[in-house]
Amino acid sequence: MHSTMEAPPSVTVRNAGDFAARMREACAAGENIALDCTPLAEVDLSFLQIVHAARAALGAVGKALVLAAPANAPVAALLQRAGFAGDAAAAQSWLEGTHLQ
Repeated sequence: MHSTMEAPPSVTVRNAGDFAARMREACAAGENIALDCTPLAEVDLSFLQIVHAARAALGAVGKALVLAAPANAPVAALLQRAGFAGDAAAAQSWLEGTHLQ
């Protein structure tokens, strides 16, 4: 079983605290999470940091974080800027909407 969490339109250093709090709450529920990134229009590295931390926390208790759909254009551009384009497995996870590596 999983719960779906919709990302807000913007996750940047200016407002990352709100997204981080929502992600912590979702992780505390003890279910797998399907993250819907389609609303994201403005995103920076804080988004990737929060998602990575959530993935690690869920993994520690045998749960997973997956994307509900492949990464949209703003997230794909962020992955390129962040250097994930050279990591085929990580990029594929984000771009195809599978388990996050």
